[in-house]
Amino acid sequence: MRFLLCLLPLCLAAPALAQDELPAHPREIAAPPLPPFHPPQPQTAELDGGARLLLIENHDLPLVDGRIVFRCGSIQDPVGKAGLAAVLADALRSGGSTGESGAELDDWLDAHAASIGIGASDDALTVQFSCLAEDASELLARVARLLLEPAYPASALENSRARLLTEIERRDDDTSELADRVLLQVIYGPISPYSRVETPESLSAITREDLLAYHAAHIGRDRMLIGVYGDVTARALELIDAEHFAALPQVGPAPEIPAPSFVQPQRTKVYVYDRPGVPQSELRIASPGTRRMHSSYGALNLWSYVIGIGGMTNRMMVKVRTELGLAYSVGAYYRPEWERSGRLEAFCSTRNDGLADAAEAMIAVLAGGLETIPTAELEATRARALNAEVFRVNTPEKVLERALLLAFHGYPADFYEQHELELRELTGDELTAAANRQLDADRLVVLAVGPFDEIAESLARIGEVERIQLVGDVLTPNKPGDATELLARMYGSIGGRERWAGLKWLDYDATVALPSGNQEVRVQRDLEAPRLRFTNKGETGEQTFIVNSSGAWIIAGEAVSQLPSDLHAKLMDAATYDLFALLHQIANGLEVAASVDGAIVVLDGPAVGARIELDVAGRPTRLVAASAEPISYLYQGWTEGDAFDAPARIVKEENGQTRVLVRISAPATLDEKLFEPPTGD
Repeated sequence: MRFLLCLLPLCLAAPALAQDELPAHPREIAAPPLPPFHPPQPQTAELDGGARLLLIENHDLPLVDGRIVFRCGSIQDPVGKAGLAAVLADALRSGGSTGESGAELDDWLDAHAASIGIGASDDALTVQFSCLAEDASELLARVARLLLEPAYPASALENSRARLLTEIERRDDDTSELADRVLLQVIYGPISPYSRVETPESLSAITREDLLAYHAAHIGRDRMLIGVYGDVTARALELIDAEHFAALPQVGPAPEIPAPSFVQPQRTKVYVYDRPGVPQSELRIASPGTRRMHSSYGALNLWSYVIGIGGMTNRMMVKVRTELGLAYSVGAYYRPEWERSGRLEAFCSTRNDGLADAAEAMIAVLAGGLETIPTAELEATRARALNAEVFRVNTPEKVLERALLLAFHGYPADFYEQHELELRELTGDELTAAANRQLDADRLVVLAVGPFDEIAESLARIGEVERIQLVGDVLTPNKPGDATELLARMYGSIGGRERWAGLKWLDYDATVALPSGNQEVRVQRDLEAPRLRFTNKGETGEQTFIVNSSGAWIIAGEAVSQLPSDLHAKLMDAATYDLFALLHQIANGLEVAASVDGAIVVLDGPAVGARIELDVAGRPTRLVAASAEPISYLYQGWTEGDAFDAPARIVKEENGQTRVLVRISAPATLDEKLFEPPTGD
């Protein structure tokens, strides 16, 4: 597919050649400039409640097509429930609304030659629809009912789960797709929201209540973007919207998900995912990239056309395919993201005995792109790139799709017009300067998916080779004893595994610096279960909180009140992702693995996905929770104690709040009543 996309602009733009005029080399094919092209621009309207409308009218045929987009998606899936957004999209469509079942909706759609489809991507839930113009209002009324009154019957949930389980069983059949998925775990870490995938375990954990809660949290009027193309007017759509969609609630901004951090090695490193028995291997080469709004985006995009995209004449295609005959499809490009940094990615599929040669050639092409680009090559490349731009907006539907993307991600409506102007003016020096700022050809991530025994030895010419595997859905080194060695080093630096295994209770005092003044805190907690009691003392008085699995309560003087469910969930997350508790639980056998970048990753229990980062001595320095909302702590100044070692300071990274421990102990017993729900008014 990548190969066909690369050839398409060239095939459409180049003139036909007689047989006796065939060029000796692909670079001799000239792509003539296309005449000016001005696609129709969408009308825009701000609707009540924060919703937005984009419309391209076309009255040639009595048809209406469109999509409604909400800001949510798989990166918002809760920890341990990867696949929730995908299940929700499928179950929402198949389950229907409370007033019309999915089967009844299907009957109506079939009778009116209409369609409704719902899907989830990384950061969006999209409802697509198509119908005759005369049915637009009635169809959108049904869409609105799905959004306002979702049924989510148990049968729809189970059917959606079954469909995704079937996909999981087949997803490794395509080695190319497997390589793409494994690469994300290598470069972003094993538990990033941007690399995790659904598993049978995560799908089985999803309940109807999860679907309803996710829907209520994300499907809101203020996150709604509508794009429509066809035989309808803006005024008609505004009336339809006011009649059917105005009751959608306000849900507020989507929770911020930290951008992924590229795990870049100090020297080029080769990861091999063992795929025994395949006749050829997949190769990926990656390096950190940028987002589209970055000042280097235009230069890196045009540089990508020089190096690895846009037909048969880019350097990588010429070198690896035409000259060496090592791959049928090969390329490289800076793949930008909209709201976070993307990556440089080079790719090819080749026979096992030629894999190392292909990798060396591809790396040489990337490194060569850091040197001056000849003027003739630059101008030919510029022509290819500009011609390719036309085919991205050659239909009104493509124009609307591009406009929706710009609006959804908060980009200027003329972003691509400005990008095209920049492409026309960029110099070779600007391209190589941008590439040199972004690319370190000596610090590449190289991933090979193929038979380890056949390819590992030759790949060692490129860099250190590490064999990796998936444990559940977490990527880990496939070296016996790796996790064991990390754990031995960690516990050896903080008092010993036996000490931590023998702990049951924790009792400590700390001082917290707040803008209103210092606050004294006493914490008592159960290390085997997420329950705790803590008391805050400050200038405004004293408050005691009790948190356990059934709820959370606050005691202030004689008054006792139960906290709402959302605050209880946050406090339970804080109790679950507690370093002291995890050290105790891991010491007693909680399953963990060593991540690709040398952290300890929890593979079981409520804190699954949490990662503990270590310093060179093995002491924990950072805990990152794989929770719906960011939770990460720094641990500083580890000191030796009588029963165990402990950090002197704990810093919550989200707000910089620092807790200085002034006393810590591990009593043999604590009164169980401390953690029981309080009584009172």
